[in-house]
Amino acid sequence: MLELRNLSKHFSSIPAVDDVSFSARPGEVTSYLGPNGSGKSTTMKMITGLIERSSGHIFFQGKPVEDDPLAYRRRFGYVPEEPYLYNHLSGAEYLIMVSQLRNLPQRESSERIDGMLRLLSLYDDRHASISGYSKGMRQKVLIIAALLHNPDLILLDEPFSGLDVGSSLVLRSLIQELASRGKVVLFCSHELDTVERVCSRVVILHRGKVVADDSIEHLRTLMELPTLEAIIPSLPLNRIRIRWRGRWRISSMRKLIERLLEYLPLQFRILNRQFLLRVVDLEALSIEADIPRFLGQFTGVLIMISLIFSARLVMPTLFIPPAGVHALLISAAWPTDQSLIETMMLVAGLIVVASWDATFPDRRDCMVLSPLPVTPRMILLAKVSASSAVLGLAVLALNVATGLVCPLFLGSLQRSIWGVLQFFAAWWFTMTAASAFLYCSVLTVQGFTALLLPRSIFMRLSAVLQLAAFGLLLGVYFMQPSLTSHTAMAAPQNQWVLAASPSYWFFALFNQLNGSLPPSLAWLAMRAWIGLGIAVFGAAASMLLCYLRTMKKTVEEPDLVPGAGGLHWTPRFGSSLQTAIVLFSFRSLMRSRQHRVILAFFYSVVFAIALSILRDELPALTPAPLTPSFSCRHS
Repeated sequence: MLELRNLSKHFSSIPAVDDVSFSARPGEVTSYLGPNGSGKSTTMKMITGLIERSSGHIFFQGKPVEDDPLAYRRRFGYVPEEPYLYNHLSGAEYLIMVSQLRNLPQRESSERIDGMLRLLSLYDDRHASISGYSKGMRQKVLIIAALLHNPDLILLDEPFSGLDVGSSLVLRSLIQELASRGKVVLFCSHELDTVERVCSRVVILHRGKVVADDSIEHLRTLMELPTLEAIIPSLPLNRIRIRWRGRWRISSMRKLIERLLEYLPLQFRILNRQFLLRVVDLEALSIEADIPRFLGQFTGVLIMISLIFSARLVMPTLFIPPAGVHALLISAAWPTDQSLIETMMLVAGLIVVASWDATFPDRRDCMVLSPLPVTPRMILLAKVSASSAVLGLAVLALNVATGLVCPLFLGSLQRSIWGVLQFFAAWWFTMTAASAFLYCSVLTVQGFTALLLPRSIFMRLSAVLQLAAFGLLLGVYFMQPSLTSHTAMAAPQNQWVLAASPSYWFFALFNQLNGSLPPSLAWLAMRAWIGLGIAVFGAAASMLLCYLRTMKKTVEEPDLVPGAGGLHWTPRFGSSLQTAIVLFSFRSLMRSRQHRVILAFFYSVVFAIALSILRDELPALTPAPLTPSFSCRHS
């Protein structure tokens, strides 16, 4: 038996559930009924342990559930109100993962999964990605996962939501059959007709309080009304009052952004915000869905980095005589410019790779937006705007200090105000062009890969390309030789480094624009112009072709295609729990951008440390030439 005693939950002193007490007995279906916002789902979440209760006690089979929470979780199955699922898995993979995590025997669980998939008419779609499932199909997966381990306590929060008529009839019979076998069934709903047909007892909640707790037949007799729908309006619901006070706070940055966006078309504003939520991967970063606040924090971090770089240039000039400042700036000009351009390209590259899948249309975009009066051009513009907004903000923030300090200090070497202004314009153009080159290069690779390959292959290859791009950016940044003088850059043995490194291309472009590039390196600046042109043209062509040719293909072709034949072999890695964890981790990394971003973050930190150590240690391992004294000692 499940028993609740004086259960309460408060959110900021507002009682969502207020002193609720009732019990659900084996062999009967107890309905937890009430209007929207009455506290039904909050009660369910407290019973399952998803949220902490403010006060009160929960007992199952006479024991407090907190005494052994793991044992309690093994004994109940829960269908939540919202279908939260791992969208990068297929339906069968999700259910297999659940069975492995519950340590169920493989053969028994496979037979049970197949049987319930057939029962709920989901068997033919078991290998399709959950991301392509309808609401009813997702609901069926949740129901199967909840009943897979034959639980003693079954908690159903709006289980009929989204189900078709046939599946609703099957589930109704299934609930009654489970209750007849002695299971404790707590059924949460606001559909009165279903409650009357399925449940034998009803607990009615209104504004967090229990206003009725009895059998349906007894309530009918007491109220002399034929149906439950007629009973509820007669209950003393108006006696309960709740006062609510709230405050609306909007930061100044949000106001500014919203005012600027008001000048844009409404469709563009709506799409841009939704796409921005996916460029800034809030789910992966585990932060609240407040884009202006996050962008403000992100900007603050980059501004701090910019201030540190500026301080490294300014501080040495404060501790030397004025006569030596000019010589110090001359010696520091090329190394400083080169280091800042390399760092800007690294940050821009990491941001572009982190938002890997954000610019091109996916299945969700096609299914949601295609039936609406939205043109592909509007979708394309909103996607590009959202993905480039974060990159543009990074360029601005990372150069907010260096973009002023470097022109003032290093531009003054030309001893004219025109030289400072020329240096300032060259700086900002180069930083913007270098970031645009990386952004467009990634779009070009993604776009033509999506055009040339089947979608199922592209989805798998895309994950590998993203991780490889992270490694390439970090490897180039930490391992490429540092050529900080004209002599070093003009040396014949270093020409291959210059030809292969985009950071040197744009360093040469910067010096060409400010008038300090030696004629012998003009070919390097030309590479920057050519590379930028090719990247921009390739990105524009690939995006236009993708939006014109692949949107229908995205809808028609599944993200996951089952292998040919009926044999689906699953490798084992130790116990069933270890196998579930390893397979889930691998599939998450291959199919989920959120998980790849998290992995790439830690992978980049470790990789950066390792490459820094390796770069310092490699020169020490270079063999020294033999000397005459060494030959004499060993002769």
